[in-house]
Amino acid sequence: MATATVGGTAYGSLVEAVEHAKPGDTISISGAHTGQMVIARTLPGLVVVGASGASISAGKGPAVLCSATGVQISGLLLAAKEGEACVSVPGGGSLTLVSCEVRCSAANGVQVQGECTLESCKVLECGAYGTYECIAYDICIYI
Repeated sequence: MATATVGGTAYGSLVEAVEHAKPGDTISISGAHTGQMVIARTLPGLVVVGASGASISAGKGPAVLCSATGVQISGLLLAAKEGEACVSVPGGGSLTLVSCEVRCSAANGVQVQGECTLESCKVLECGAYGTYECIAYDICIYI
């Protein structure tokens, strides 16, 4: 069974876990989760940690959409089948991915308009670019 835990409380979905999280909390994830993890601006400093084999898979849209600052996600397989990217960091957001695997069969692996750091991550099987960073509306870097 997939669970997401905030403090000592377990939730059956990522949506519930994020709804109950406070800035600076840690969400521990085990198992396979489907759908999106949306980290709003109101959750700066959130830490998301995956247990061995934990994953977030979105059928449509990004698996992770992070508009908060100072967020760290580690130890997760992140996958998306449709949409603009598997991981999306809009302007104003900042995200660090540590030891994650990112797969997006139809689009970019990681799309950044804010800030994103990848440490010991794999970006694989992307339908477009592995990482796509927009510095301004007309200046983009494809990696």
